[in-house]
Amino acid sequence: MHRNRIIYIDQLKGFLIILVVLGHVIQFMYSPDNFDNNRIYRYIYCFHMPLFMMLSGFVTPIRLERFSQVMHKLYSRFMQLVIPFISWSALDLLLIGRYDVFRVLRNPEYGLWFLWVLFWINTFYIVGLWALKFIKPSNIYISILIVYIALRIFRLLFSGNYGIDLMVLYYPYFSIGSVLGYIASSTHSYNFKTRL
Repeated sequence: MHRNRIIYIDQLKGFLIILVVLGHVIQFMYSPDNFDNNRIYRYIYCFHMPLFMMLSGFVTPIRLERFSQVMHKLYSRFMQLVIPFISWSALDLLLIGRYDVFRVLRNPEYGLWFLWVLFWINTFYIVGLWALKFIKPSNIYISILIVYIALRIFRLLFSGNYGIDLMVLYYPYFSIGSVLGYIASSTHSYNFKTRL
């Protein structure tokens, strides 16, 4: 199946990945207590993850009409994000003996946290949009706000666990990207339904 892609989004993601690598190189070049004082490191970390989340929101579909489409999208996101997250943690445990997979699930900051956080942000967002389409008038902005409130409630219950603090932190950026994608899809001939 051919998927429509926006080349400049892919190029921007590639540039951000290079910045992530550079940031980690700077972390390991400096002492663990001093790398945050590096100016390049600080520039990179002031925008690269928020921009990643915005790009993810931009290409996330906003029109999933049937429940089967919702389940297919969530399954796809699970395979793209959670399986690599768990696999990396398991591999790290086997090769280095450093991490416990269950510890990483409780505290994803010890693993590839962004995969875990992005999966759950996608899940809340997609399910929220689909569920709220039954409420009239259906509105993407109201849906985004309700999902954000739900995440804040989860934060009260699970703060410090399961990456919920990071989800609350990055969901607004994801939402901004989603709104920009929504505006772009309604003002241009782009078809965002089939985007990754």
